[in-house]
Amino acid sequence: MEIAAVEQIRAWLIDLPMAAPFASARSALRNRRVVVLSVDRAGITGWGEAAPVPGHTVESADEVWASLRLLLAVHGSSAATR
Repeated sequence: MEIAAVEQIRAWLIDLPMAAPFASARSALRNRRVVVLSVDRAGITGWGEAAPVPGHTVESADEVWASLRLLLAVHGSSAATR
């Protein structure tokens, strides 16, 4: 069985305002910074996201974005927009 090559990868770094602040003992979040990714292969588009929560996860969305851009620069074929 032959697996079709990835045709295109697109990524976006997006700031999403929250309808209401999310409060925890550590902080109150009023917006979320997320990375959204789409991968096209054989006429099918797959979608994914990375949505780290500041103060609750080790990585930030900016770190995910930087790692993704580096990976795509090394392996090619992408449009990453901020």
